[in-house]
Amino acid sequence: MEPVTETVFSPAKVARVDNDYSLCIICQTKTSEALVVSPTVHEHVLDCVRELATYGDRSYPEISRRLGDVTWQELQDNTASWHRQCYQNTVHVGMRNRAKEKYEKKISLHKVHQGASASQASGAFTRSSSKPYQRELCFFCDAGATRTHPLHLLATGNASVSLKKAIEKWK
Repeated sequence: MEPVTETVFSPAKVARVDNDYSLCIICQTKTSEALVVSPTVHEHVLDCVRELATYGDRSYPEISRRLGDVTWQELQDNTASWHRQCYQNTVHVGMRNRAKEKYEKKISLHKVHQGASASQASGAFTRSSSKPYQRELCFFCDAGATRTHPLHLLATGNASVSLKKAIEKWK
């Protein structure tokens, strides 16, 4: 039997697919929308693509893999350009912040679920291992009351009776 060898790749070097620099570097599609003429912010675009890729936002992980270890200087030397709309979607601070918040919320929920499954594995469920109930938030969606969507005591009151009965049957 031959020994199995594992190939170790340097984190600095990542394989990349050939990019067509005559197309939008972000979407790599030919559309009727014109590409930006002589762009100068290649480094910012590349940083934003990689940031959004770490959050798993939309198709950015795929775009980042396609770009691989390309540098902003290479993009500039190859006269890489993009559609105005692709650029706006990529560098928009609000969208990046929302993607970051969504990612952090997903991570925190994953950690909570891991903590809950650890306490379930030990067989003990305690109130301290669960999220505290907040009366000013909806029991089901954790949203607060708004002018157009107030909280209703009866809606959650009826549901709580059904939930209580279901829990008592389960015990």
